[in-house]
Amino acid sequence: MQENLDRLLNEREKIADLILRDKVLGLNYLPIFERLDRDVKNAEAALTGSVIDRVRALSRHKDTR
Repeated sequence: MQENLDRLLNEREKIADLILRDKVLGLNYLPIFERLDRDVKNAEAALTGSVIDRVRALSRHKDTR
């Protein structure tokens, strides 16, 4: 799970950098950033949250597929 979180954090950082480098075309990457941001939050909750937070993260993850 930690490897997945690390990968998501790295990808989110790269996409954020692309968005900021090109203010016009970079906006095309916003949906990808938003999805990665949600996935990071879900992965963090699954790793560190309470049992309820972990189940909510699984539920949100299921709904985005």
